[in-house]
Amino acid sequence: MKLAKVFTKKEVVAVICCAGFLIANLGAIGAHGRRKAKEIICLSNLQNWGFVFLNYASDNNGYLFEHKSGYGEAPDTPYWYVLLKPYYGATKLLLCPEATLPTLDASGNATGAVQPFAAWGIIPEGWNIPPGYYGSYGLNYWVCNENTEPYWQSANVPEADTVPVLADCWFTCSIALDWCPPPPYNGHIDATDSGQMGRYCLNRHEGKINSVFLDGSARKVGLKELWALRWSRVFDTSNAYTIAGHGGDSAACKEVWDSVAPWMSNMPEY
Repeated sequence: MKLAKVFTKKEVVAVICCAGFLIANLGAIGAHGRRKAKEIICLSNLQNWGFVFLNYASDNNGYLFEHKSGYGEAPDTPYWYVLLKPYYGATKLLLCPEATLPTLDASGNATGAVQPFAAWGIIPEGWNIPPGYYGSYGLNYWVCNENTEPYWQSANVPEADTVPVLADCWFTCSIALDWCPPPPYNGHIDATDSGQMGRYCLNRHEGKINSVFLDGSARKVGLKELWALRWSRVFDTSNAYTIAGHGGDSAACKEVWDSVAPWMSNMPEY
């Protein structure tokens, strides 16, 4: 399978200019229009991230970076947003317009920003990366290049448009697991393994988040749809939170959702 088209710098600049025009005119439209404009800008950001990941893969024989860059697990291994900096340049691309204020300032003090409308960071001094980074998108850890079964490793995979790479998130990355329950309320913070899916399950865009996929495409994703995506090679999409996991019985699926996450009762099942 060939990689998707790698975009030129001129094409990326054109998209960024369109996003800039929208930002400049947010004040001229109503509240609903502003939310829609921010959603479009967020999707534009993630589309640009699609270019970034595909360009990186193109420069590395189709492969993505090692899993250590997902979390920056080694002192000599940069985090993904540092490693990819030469490909995206402007750090504002790390921010969804609905979540631009980080939870902590550069001194480590709380800013008052709360989820789902808050960015992670600011990264302080003393970490093994340059300080000052903050953002509101999180990497799907399973897209990294590791030679074990859960990892995708490469952009050359079947149905790449169902594999999330980067999405609205309250942390820098997530290890999505099919058994993870949804959060009990919007903006709930759970840093344990059971909270990995909840890092993405944020009502940031009217019942949806935005995501870019391994084929480079970007689109809106329903919050309950998160459990129906192919996060890893072993992620079972026929789980307790999908219609497929209930033998096609959407009513049974809804009953599960209503029992564990009633705040999502008006959102469709997948």
